[in-house]
Amino acid sequence: MEQRKLIQHGPSSLTFTLPTKWVKKNGLAKGDNVFFETKDNDLVISCNKKEETKKIQINISNLDRISILYYIESKYRAGYDEIEIVFDENKTIQYPSMEESEITSAIHYITSRFIGLEVVSQDKNRILLKRITKEDTQGIDSVLRRIFLMVKDTYETFIELIEQKKFDKLKIIKEKHDYINNLTNYCIRIISLSEEKNYPLHNILTQIDKLVDIIKYVTQDMISQKKVSKESIECFKIIKDSIDNFYSLYYSFDTKTIDSLNKNRWEIKQYILNAEASKFDIINMTRMEGITEIILDMTESRMSMEK
Repeated sequence: MEQRKLIQHGPSSLTFTLPTKWVKKNGLAKGDNVFFETKDNDLVISCNKKEETKKIQINISNLDRISILYYIESKYRAGYDEIEIVFDENKTIQYPSMEESEITSAIHYITSRFIGLEVVSQDKNRILLKRITKEDTQGIDSVLRRIFLMVKDTYETFIELIEQKKFDKLKIIKEKHDYINNLTNYCIRIISLSEEKNYPLHNILTQIDKLVDIIKYVTQDMISQKKVSKESIECFKIIKDSIDNFYSLYYSFDTKTIDSLNKNRWEIKQYILNAEASKFDIINMTRMEGITEIILDMTESRMSMEK
């Protein structure tokens, strides 16, 4: 912690010099205004820092559709305000179907997944994306809780629908997945833009993305096959305990909950090992087991946040 000596100026005025490093960082010069507020015994000094537009150009030529998504997503998450996208040909491919589509239409669809980002101009071989709304950095806590509750709701809906064999209704899971993805991207962006980088929370949000991806892909198989065994449903219910327990752990840190998470993880492994089910069911149970490994990673991040 730096110290500054107070200098007497007149009968009632005291002054001190501002740290040179802070002045340079914020681009302050003679005549600029600074602002202060008192908080108990603390004096908080701030400035109206001129907001700079963070820009980048990316070339997506020869990329498949999903790689284009990840490329744009990475720049959005990193906090870029303008993303200029250039490409040689207006076509891309979707794996594994090998279906071709226009890059421009793909970008318009992909952009809809990023809160506050819009297509503002488009040419033959170029599209410009721009942030049109400012992020609410103070509202991340409420958005985060919404994400956790949506993950719980998505998984509960998944179990409810497969128990009732309502495979035609499972399409709602993708809608829920996309909504969660929008929110996680938004929160990761806020973390990237903040002065203090919350890397553990960044990792938790990234892992949530992977978690809901697993649910989405298993759901797609259920829609295609229109079948599920009792053994699979029971396995998925056990996994639900891990999702519920991590939610509790995040907001109320308790070592007993951590123990329950690890116990649940090994119970699932043993259950799948002993399960008498079809190849299709074993594959999906094993894929869903990946959720417990993701939660293990999230738990480690939550532990690092505890002080």
